[in-house]
Amino acid sequence: MFALNLRRLLGVAASVNVNLDYDTPLALIGQGLRSTVIGSNAATIDVGDIEPLPPRVAAAAIIHELAEQIQLQTTLSGVANRNQAFATAHRTALGHEAGISEGVRDEANQFSSPPPHGGRWEWRVPYRHPGSPGVLGLHMILDGFRLRTASEVRHQDMDAFISAARSAGLVPGVQHEQRAEIPAAVRAALEPQGIFRALRR
Repeated sequence: MFALNLRRLLGVAASVNVNLDYDTPLALIGQGLRSTVIGSNAATIDVGDIEPLPPRVAAAAIIHELAEQIQLQTTLSGVANRNQAFATAHRTALGHEAGISEGVRDEANQFSSPPPHGGRWEWRVPYRHPGSPGVLGLHMILDGFRLRTASEVRHQDMDAFISAARSAGLVPGVQHEQRAEIPAAVRAALEPQGIFRALRR
């Protein structure tokens, strides 16, 4: 499925720019200094964050980011409201991702460590599988925007996933503290462009 989806995405005629980096503090997998913030050539996939993911999730993450950027840099490039453009591209990318992960990412039920957490935090993402009440939870440990470990844990249902997350002291949503993770010189250069206002969404 990965190869098939990748061939379909690479068959897009238009040129699409995606940067590859390793263990950068400026992106989490593909989230961070997106094209929605500083231009179409700013999209970055952090290979260092892909590396710890389970193989199926890693493949889905790559497909997601490529599908998202193809939308943002082609059919949605002329949309003035870049937040709206990203939301549309993200929904499309989730569909591509589901074809690889064999489950639907339930972003409404994500949990993470509550701030302040000093840079080290946990992030849990549930995946629903059609026709089954079971939930596959992706459990990740991060340092700022750097993904360190990732594992999959099966839960009987969404209630069990939520209960386990709350018992671990996690709270709903994704609570980033990436500002302190970014070097001061880089932050000073980017702050006038409003990048950190976008990152802190």
